[in-house]
Amino acid sequence: MDLDRTFGGASDFVTKCKNELKWEDLSKDTIMDVGCGYNFYCSRAILHQFPNVGRLIALDKHPSVIMEKRSFEDEMFENKIMSQVVQFFAADIEIRDSLQPYKGSIDKVVSRNVFYQIENKELAIENIYHLLKPGGDAALLFWLDNPMGTWYSNLMSMKKWSKYIDTSKLIPPYFPGKLEKDYYKNVMQSVGFQDVRSEIINIPLVYRNYDICLNQLLLITKGIFNIPQERNDEFNCDLLKSFKNIVCSKNEPVCYTIVELLLFAVKPSISLASEKESESS
Repeated sequence: MDLDRTFGGASDFVTKCKNELKWEDLSKDTIMDVGCGYNFYCSRAILHQFPNVGRLIALDKHPSVIMEKRSFEDEMFENKIMSQVVQFFAADIEIRDSLQPYKGSIDKVVSRNVFYQIENKELAIENIYHLLKPGGDAALLFWLDNPMGTWYSNLMSMKKWSKYIDTSKLIPPYFPGKLEKDYYKNVMQSVGFQDVRSEIINIPLVYRNYDICLNQLLLITKGIFNIPQERNDEFNCDLLKSFKNIVCSKNEPVCYTIVELLLFAVKPSISLASEKESESS
């Protein structure tokens, strides 16, 4: 459902991390990509910008995502897998016990366009803090609000169509974030992070006409619903109608705004970090 889960978008995010957190030589660093996803876009973008990275841990809560053997058409990524620079780890960022093997051993944690799938974002942020070494960096990018995500969640729960869902497919949930200014910045600071920087990004999107909008909606639902051919027109009509209701669109063009949040933070030095972890343990 991620409309910008592309290698280019991931590369832009890694470049922001590099500039904001002053990343240079990562040859001795261990980086964890939380919610690496099926295509490993963020992990691959890190490797292409930092080919000498010490170790990269690609974490996903779904074992099938990281265990399925496939070709990535990315020679560098495949070579790094072979040399075990890239390692895969199935764990849930909301369950601290599942993360124990890496507690306090990660230099940098990144997560791009994954936190909208996490219900308890506050706990996930706290767990990231515990994964990091003292002085380690965290960089998060996620939707605070995306009408497309709300539409998708509503569609999944429509009794009229839910019986046609292919339950064998991984269908990520959507949990919008809190829109209050500085909410997640304050969460990070309360956990113990320092030098927390947050940026809210508003992304306006426009579909010139209903046909273009419907094509995008169908692209998102492709392979998830097995709709009988005789009900395709009815399904298409409901897709468009339900989305128009969410974005309050009565006329063309169809306009809406995605609200993203970009967070950068640093775990403090060993003395301060130890004090904070003692308080929370």
